[in-house]
Amino acid sequence: MAAGVLALAFAGCGATRVAAAPAQASASEPAAASADSPMLKALRDQLQRVAAGDSAGALATVQGMIAGPDFPKASAADRHAAYQVLGQIQLKRNDPAAALAAFDKAIAVTGTIVGDWMLRLNAAALMKDDAEVIRGVTMIARTWPDRLLPVLGLDYASSLLRRTRGVAALAPARADMLEAMLHAGWRPPGDLSRFWYDLALDEVARGRLDAAGRAADALQEPRWLMAVRADRRLDPLTRANPSRYDPVEAQDRKAAKSRLQAAALPDRLAPIVTLATDLLEANRPAEALAVLDAALAKARPAALSVSDPTLQWRKPGRAAQAMAAVDPRLDWAKPQEGQSLAFRDQDEQLAYVMDRRARALAMQGRPAEALTQWIDGLSQSPKGGVAAVMLLNTGVAYDRAALPDEALLRTKILTVPALNEAGAAQLQEVRACAYAQQGQAVSLAGALNYLREHVASARPLLIRALICGQEMGEAAQVLIGMLQDEDTRPGALVLIQGLSPTYEGFAYDVELRRRWGLLLARPDVLAAIAKVGRTELYPLADISR
Repeated sequence: MAAGVLALAFAGCGATRVAAAPAQASASEPAAASADSPMLKALRDQLQRVAAGDSAGALATVQGMIAGPDFPKASAADRHAAYQVLGQIQLKRNDPAAALAAFDKAIAVTGTIVGDWMLRLNAAALMKDDAEVIRGVTMIARTWPDRLLPVLGLDYASSLLRRTRGVAALAPARADMLEAMLHAGWRPPGDLSRFWYDLALDEVARGRLDAAGRAADALQEPRWLMAVRADRRLDPLTRANPSRYDPVEAQDRKAAKSRLQAAALPDRLAPIVTLATDLLEANRPAEALAVLDAALAKARPAALSVSDPTLQWRKPGRAAQAMAAVDPRLDWAKPQEGQSLAFRDQDEQLAYVMDRRARALAMQGRPAEALTQWIDGLSQSPKGGVAAVMLLNTGVAYDRAALPDEALLRTKILTVPALNEAGAAQLQEVRACAYAQQGQAVSLAGALNYLREHVASARPLLIRALICGQEMGEAAQVLIGMLQDEDTRPGALVLIQGLSPTYEGFAYDVELRRRWGLLLARPDVLAAIAKVGRTELYPLADISR
């Protein structure tokens, strides 16, 4: 009945993500059982008035119906429908507090109905009432778990998690909500590790170690398990069984799973890239290299009209021409007539294959070959997004190789406005390290200032750039701030763990690692670490930088 107004009500609410579920829910309301009653016909007319733009008139009419002497005698279905329509009109009129009260009256008439609670959740979100949002999410997760995913989107849930972190008055209800979300199987696309990490923290704080263990068991990413082991707040959980949270075993499991996925999709390069990434992070570069070389051997045509066999064919485009201007070695050849791509996603993924191959070579202490492979990889990425990633990765490599002129040359065609926020911060970090090596103090200051202004999303990059610029005191303060902030602490705890080098034999990287060791050895940094966590050595690698 109310599908049209439901769509209108939800259209103005950016807080929660709602698909078709509310309309389906409203069709099953008790109101449908007496669809021919005079009151329901009158309510339907008011919905049409709202759709025509007369929400004020519809509101006055429905309020008059509810205040009338015959309303208490109406059927439960009619009274429920009147309150629900009243709430929807008030949502349309941007009065979520009144809408929430109307939905509560609808619930009081007929009990728990999923459509009422979905509407109620939207009203609470528009009110920015986190307590009521938590109540609504918990109710839907526990009572209608299959409806939670269409209602609750990852972006809003992440924002809710951040806002309510550390709010003592909401702590028990927040923990109940997260536990209900976990049990409901809420799995939107994206990384949910922070949700279950926070749930583990909340449950430990409540003394519920079994529940905390269930939350921690949902963490599969090795980096998050490092944080679990390092965070002193979780000591009551990890002290009893530290081997339960072993990042090395988790990384091996991850690589084994990726190997099965790659075998199941032999005509795709993307699973091979994922497998190689997992092997590199497991510090198994020789295995990664074997996987990548086999893929490249299959991807190459029988004969190419270029001298370098790692250069694959592609028609020249604007980005290709721009990169060729940067490095004249980049050649572009076409396949022989009648040849087809060996992998269905070869156009999009071949550049990433070469990037992972370069990283494998770098980890094996073969810097010259790694740099050559990064340059060859640029020839596979004429499309904007892939090209930017490859240019940034190549710039990082030349920085680590103490070749700042080359680093700046590789990133010359990139501009901050053309990149997303993360890419722009990475670009400034690459340039800051290059300027520091060149002794360009003014340019270095400009890059550092950009990162300082965007520190909320780029703290690790800022720390690395400050280390390049030998601003060790400020780097220490940024790291200490990350450790003290509950929002950034898990990332900081992972950042300080001892991992294997990923640029073995790169001249400037050796110096940067020395400076990083000096930073962690500062008394103020040691005190900050000891207060909230600890460090361990792992035979794993972080290939993100």
